[in-house]
Amino acid sequence: MKKNSRNTPSEAAENYYDLKTDAVNALVNAETDETEVSQEELDKYQKKGFHVPDFLKILGIKFWFAGVVYYFIGFGLGITNLLDQIVILGVVYGIVTDLLTNNVIRFFEKTPGANDKWLLFSRKSYASFVFHLFYGMFVVACVAGVYWVLEWIADMISGKPELIHVGTEPVLFGLFCAAVDLLFIGIKHLIKKLFKKDS
Repeated sequence: MKKNSRNTPSEAAENYYDLKTDAVNALVNAETDETEVSQEELDKYQKKGFHVPDFLKILGIKFWFAGVVYYFIGFGLGITNLLDQIVILGVVYGIVTDLLTNNVIRFFEKTPGANDKWLLFSRKSYASFVFHLFYGMFVVACVAGVYWVLEWIADMISGKPELIHVGTEPVLFGLFCAAVDLLFIGIKHLIKKLFKKDS
């Protein structure tokens, strides 16, 4: 009687795994061919066009939201008392920063946490919401100080202290808020670096 040339199921399974093992070993032990590619060749496959730096994007977002706050609160409520302006504008600015500005900045990040360096309080929590309320008032108070200094300089130059030379409006208010905010974020990073060097 003629023997069947086919392997038994157990032999077939054994041969199958032997074959796969050999293939894996061949891949692991293969020599890699690292060919150098010129920068010219790499540039062909990169996206062409105008690239806006991250700093300008973040500045634009912070400026826009701060300007909107002044447009609706500063113009809308018509508050004349300086302390009331600082408190109300500061609280609204802090709320908008926590709920809108920071979330828009996070939305544009390429990897999770990549844009945290542009936020003073990077963690989302109830505590950060409360901190933003006080921080918003502090930023608005600093912006009021900037306006006072500019007005004082303008008075000195013109010699007419009775006139208002630098009026408060959304564009300058937004720019000053964004600049003050980024200044404090820069100070935070500087302090962190100093503490890392000491430890």
